[in-house]
Amino acid sequence: MNIQDDEPPSSKILTLLIWIAVISVCVLFYLVAGKSAIKEIHPEYNQFMDTSFHQSDCEPFPRYQVLASISAYTPREEECDSTPFITASGERVRNGIVANNCLPFYSIVEIEGIRYVVLDRMNQKYDCEHYDIFIWDLEQAIEFGRQTLIVNVY
Repeated sequence: MNIQDDEPPSSKILTLLIWIAVISVCVLFYLVAGKSAIKEIHPEYNQFMDTSFHQSDCEPFPRYQVLASISAYTPREEECDSTPFITASGERVRNGIVANNCLPFYSIVEIEGIRYVVLDRMNQKYDCEHYDIFIWDLEQAIEFGRQTLIVNVY
């Protein structure tokens, strides 16, 4: 005979509600006063609590760097194809996309401190050392022009 079989369903619900209340109070306490309370009770934790970890502390090093020709493109049929709002990977265009003919889709590259995801391809006449950054505004793309820059490939 199982002891839990004798327990009425209403007491199971009551137990669950009590646990939810206890957890909620703990979470609320931590959000409102948790950090300061820990600092006051355990001053030896102050250094740890005050230390903030930045994303750059955990970022990987690039696999390699390449000096490449960088240009910019916009979602116009004259520059793309008949579906200028869809990348070669099948995703919709958006900021943060770069086109390259050699890197696999979803590769991460960094150009002038900005990270881009390879989700598009360029005309076949361009080789591996050409990158085309997606930009919405035609005037900005023209102003960007063609530049020779270092690309960090992750």
